[in-house]
Amino acid sequence: MMELKRWRDELGIPIILEPEHFPSDETSGYRLVIAAEITGQDAVRPSAEIGRALWEQDKEFSDWEVLKEIAKRVGIDADMVRAAGPDDDELDAIVVKNTEEAVSGGVFGAPSYVFEDGEIMWGQDRVQFVAKKLAAMA
Repeated sequence: MMELKRWRDELGIPIILEPEHFPSDETSGYRLVIAAEITGQDAVRPSAEIGRALWEQDKEFSDWEVLKEIAKRVGIDADMVRAAGPDDDELDAIVVKNTEEAVSGGVFGAPSYVFEDGEIMWGQDRVQFVAKKLAAMA
């Protein structure tokens, strides 16, 4: 908890340290994000907005209406994406496959940044190191 407070203050970001809706059922959220990617939409922006909805606004993102609002903020029609994308069983199978790949690759938390050389950086507080490595690789 102390680290969260330090980083909140250091980065000047809003964060609710003990959100009412955490932990939350993330199924609807990951299904939306994966379906967005599969249908050619940006999957990063809704992912980030889901995080903000929880940690900055204390929203219950397992609620489909909340997810639709989140998607709308980033220019995505959630109902259209879900209708055009794979069904729930297929999306859930993708999550299982991705999780197995992550674990076998040494990933142990989120966010994790995995580079082609095998290096893994874990945690939002490592973003500056990720940026340095990406710049060095460019």
